[in-house]
Amino acid sequence: MYVGETDQEGRWARLDDLARGRNRHPPSYYLDWRAAGLSKRPHRGHYSAPYFRMCEDAGRHVEVSWALEEYPDKHERKAAEARLLGLHREATGVAPPIQHGGREVAAYLARRARGRK
Repeated sequence: MYVGETDQEGRWARLDDLARGRNRHPPSYYLDWRAAGLSKRPHRGHYSAPYFRMCEDAGRHVEVSWALEEYPDKHERKAAEARLLGLHREATGVAPPIQHGGREVAAYLARRARGRK
């Protein structure tokens, strides 16, 4: 659903931001903040958090995984991320649904509702 990269120090902060962002408020609070009457976008932790919550609320099972210490160098991590994104596109024909600001989440959920991958 999403492929990202970070160093060891950033990993725990990123996972914490993701957990807090998906548990604190419903996705509409973060994604429709103007309609909710807020003057500025609320901090949601990692940008993907409300999209993960949308998928969970739609009955999708979400797991988070990472590779420990596999790529300590930032350039190696970026290259590994690019390879994983390429493999996903090759296998599915689309980018991961939450990648690029969650643009594909609605289409992903619609396909899943119809029983397709």
